[in-house]
Amino acid sequence: MVLQGSLEHLALETGSSVLFLHHVSKGSAREGATDHQGAARGASALIDNARWCGFIAPMTAEEASRLGKEPKGVPPIGEARRKHFVRFGVSKQNYGSAPPDRWYSRDGHGVLLPAALSASELSGRRRGTHRAHA
Repeated sequence: MVLQGSLEHLALETGSSVLFLHHVSKGSAREGATDHQGAARGASALIDNARWCGFIAPMTAEEASRLGKEPKGVPPIGEARRKHFVRFGVSKQNYGSAPPDRWYSRDGHGVLLPAALSASELSGRRRGTHRAHA
């Protein structure tokens, strides 16, 4: 792959790490699978040769129905506000273990800020806790 060779050459020549941004396939986005390592379009060549892959995934309707902002006991995020939240995580890490996923919310200017979320006690479903780690 020409791109992969170019990125490897750049890293060797500069002694730097290279962070390459890429989008996911429409099918992965439609299926809500943007956090899977194979979601990147053309993933096999890109992902197989990368040492680390991260993702940013929009909050799903299911997550919005059960997660609320801290403190516990607040209502769930809900459908109307879920577009303001994204989850960052690591889908591939060759050395060491991947850190836990982190939630971020967009402020009024679109800047992503860490958001502490947990299972809302008012959602009617008390399943595991998703919590941002700052």
